[in-house]
Amino acid sequence: MGPRVKRLAGPILGLALGLVVGFSLGQRQGFKMGMGFLETQVSGTLSIHVEAASCIRVGDTKRALELLDTMIDSAVTSVVAQPGPLRAPEALSQAKLYRSVIPAAGPAASGVGTALERVPTMEVPPQTGTSPNRSGLIRLVQQAGA
Repeated sequence: MGPRVKRLAGPILGLALGLVVGFSLGQRQGFKMGMGFLETQVSGTLSIHVEAASCIRVGDTKRALELLDTMIDSAVTSVVAQPGPLRAPEALSQAKLYRSVIPAAGPAASGVGTALERVPTMEVPPQTGTSPNRSGLIRLVQQAGA
């Protein structure tokens, strides 16, 4: 090794080590941020689900449905607002079918209607046999005659 290579070896090694350490710390920080976001999302959603279930159990179905409908509308507008191809098309199709029977109400109604315009409509399976379908959505649609 020549003297010039020896002089550059230290700084190059330091730079490489710095890049590795920086990348590792950045990854760890990004993971922590992602986990924090996920925890916040799960915590909020879990709280609403617990509240809705509690309302149902004490007979306050109106409040439970308001909470759940608000979550549905929020999810629809959030997912559809993302750029690029339509994400979660099956879930959005379910929401569109639900909203075809139970229209959105309140301040979010027009936004939900607009968001669902570009979502394909879910096919309702035909009623077969005597055993009822376990899907509440399918039963709701069949009951409504839609």
